[in-house]
Amino acid sequence: MKKSIFILLAAIAFVATSCKKEEIGGTAVQAAAGEWQVVMYIADENDQITTDFTDPDIILTYNVNDNSADKMYIDDLGNLYEFKVPVSLDLQNLTFEANEVTSEFVSDEGEPYDIAVTIKNGKILKNAAKTPSGMPADSIRFSVYFEDQDDLVAYYASRGLDLVGMFGFDHFVVAGFRYTGFAADEP
Repeated sequence: MKKSIFILLAAIAFVATSCKKEEIGGTAVQAAAGEWQVVMYIADENDQITTDFTDPDIILTYNVNDNSADKMYIDDLGNLYEFKVPVSLDLQNLTFEANEVTSEFVSDEGEPYDIAVTIKNGKILKNAAKTPSGMPADSIRFSVYFEDQDDLVAYYASRGLDLVGMFGFDHFVVAGFRYTGFAADEP
């Protein structure tokens, strides 16, 4: 009987020590990846923000398919201008850019919106933003130029709103903070 109990305890000890949990690692761009609460602003040729263009909304930054450390996606989920583009990423400095990259955005109906997108001056700053609740959070900011933005200017002009004359429109700036999920930080 003692021998059976000893064998049973030895077997349990063996099974317990041989079961290791696998460590799940992050992505190669995890320092830059995240969910961001942002506003798209109208900016002039000096990259100065002149007015809001959108209400606060969510965009994502995440790794590309091959999980390389020098590229990531910026995806507006259809919330701002319907774009999803891979950008070159300097992970050490948390800077990013893209030059006339075709958007990979596809609508919920399966329709692609193939426009060329240029992103300049992209930067993520650790704990540089203050959320509406007063807490620090990472900030994101980038200038974005769309191939068809002249069509947008013409559309608004046809409705009596001169984006260039009234707001000095040259391009858009997207800026905001890492999404916290706290009710006090919701728009």
